[in-house]
Amino acid sequence: MDTPLRVLLVDDEPGIRRVLETLIRDFGYEVQSAAGAAEALDLFTAHPFPLVVSDIRMPGMDGLALLQRVRSQSPDAQVIMITGHGDMDIAIDCLRLGAADFLVKPVNDDMLEHALKRAAERHTLREEVRRHTEHLEELVAARTRELLEAHRVAVVGETVACMAHTVKNLAAALEGSLFVLKQGLESGKRDYLEDGWAMLEEDIGRVRDKLIHLLHIGQDTALRESETDPTLPARDVVKRLEGRAAGLGVWLHFQDTSDEKDRSPVSLDAERLESCLLNLVGNALEAFPPPPLRPRQAEVRVSLVRTPDALTYHVRDNGTGLSAEAAERLRDGLFTTKKDGTGFGLLGTRKALLEMGGRLLWENLPESGALFRIVLPLGAEKERLRALLRAAAPSAAPSDGGSSHDGPAPDALPPDGLSPDGLPAKERIR
Repeated sequence: MDTPLRVLLVDDEPGIRRVLETLIRDFGYEVQSAAGAAEALDLFTAHPFPLVVSDIRMPGMDGLALLQRVRSQSPDAQVIMITGHGDMDIAIDCLRLGAADFLVKPVNDDMLEHALKRAAERHTLREEVRRHTEHLEELVAARTRELLEAHRVAVVGETVACMAHTVKNLAAALEGSLFVLKQGLESGKRDYLEDGWAMLEEDIGRVRDKLIHLLHIGQDTALRESETDPTLPARDVVKRLEGRAAGLGVWLHFQDTSDEKDRSPVSLDAERLESCLLNLVGNALEAFPPPPLRPRQAEVRVSLVRTPDALTYHVRDNGTGLSAEAAERLRDGLFTTKKDGTGFGLLGTRKALLEMGGRLLWENLPESGALFRIVLPLGAEKERLRALLRAAAPSAAPSDGGSSHDGPAPDALPPDGLSPDGLPAKERIR
């Protein structure tokens, strides 16, 4: 390696620390050592290390806590844990928390060198992926600007940017799943194989969901409405995601606030609405922090409130809520050109709701978590908004070079984050 990778070595026993430090330096790495987890964390915070080798059992903060702190600060850091013969359960916990590898005392020189080499390769691979991704994002951003300047089709720019980020995230998830599978194949441990296979199945499901979102973004705008019980789309989504929620340790349920008259059929595109709810509920399930930081009872509640003028579907969670940055991106709407999009599925959701004459509202809850609402107008309000949408939709490009819009500009429609009558969402959500 041209420039030696930096390794942070953590062990409270001076003799072992000196031996390991000499070995790691002989392997061609630059080493800095710490006598405890607290000291190591200070060093890592001041200047993050790509590779960390740490003992598990140490006085004060142990290696498990150090692993979590390091991974929270730098998710790409490769952490190798050292354990005793009787600590195999703890070692497996370390792998579940993101450790790159673990070694058993007394540490074998060849195994240490192999573990470091493998961790270094993963670090180098991720750096290359990051560089290529950044280059791709720059190309996408440049092309998007050209499209926006030439055609004013901002939604294309948003779609392309979201696709780049989606591919990057899915690739990273698949890489992690394949690594666990590889660990199982190399070690012959069934637990690794089962965990890796489960992770891979989940990642493939995410790929499928993203492709469905892409189809929804690109499909024609013709609605397929039929008389439907308005509670059914919400109930079906909860039923479909119950298994996933249970696996994440989240209580997902449908809260029925309606009476019999609320279940009278209404004309709506149930398939498109269900897709929107599926995305919002899926996002809510993923919004919780890791178990040590999550609420005692992580909960996602879906409900329906019906009035003579609208159907309002609530998706409420008790997680960490929306950050200021996320809320700002949400307010940017479909026409944002920011590099960090609001999400591929959310883009399709907003497009579908716009076509149905609906709106997406959101806010942070006072106690904890976030509340998203889908508001679909009924009756005269539904027809009024549909008329505005038809007037705002671009017609075929005129042959005389004139404007391609004859109706009111899209600004005539209330933006997402506002209620259909233009009031801020926070004034409407109680």
